[in-house]
Amino acid sequence: MSRDHSDRGGSPEIRGVERKVFETALKIGVPPHAEIRSVNTAKYYLDIGARHLALEAMLTCCIAGGGSTAKSYRKRLTVE
Repeated sequence: MSRDHSDRGGSPEIRGVERKVFETALKIGVPPHAEIRSVNTAKYYLDIGARHLALEAMLTCCIAGGGSTAKSYRKRLTVE
């Protein structure tokens, strides 16, 4: 599991360790999981193999009744 700390200036060293952990998990058949804070980082985690994303703001989206934030999540996370 990875917690998105990109808003805290995630260093290249930490990103390298994340990639190694995700690669290892995939190699042994464990689906990697990432907890993200922003839709802007979703693509990064999908690109390194995460197939399970937990969106910290999901509750807020639900409470907001599917407002613009929820639409933004759907648009960015739709797999074509």
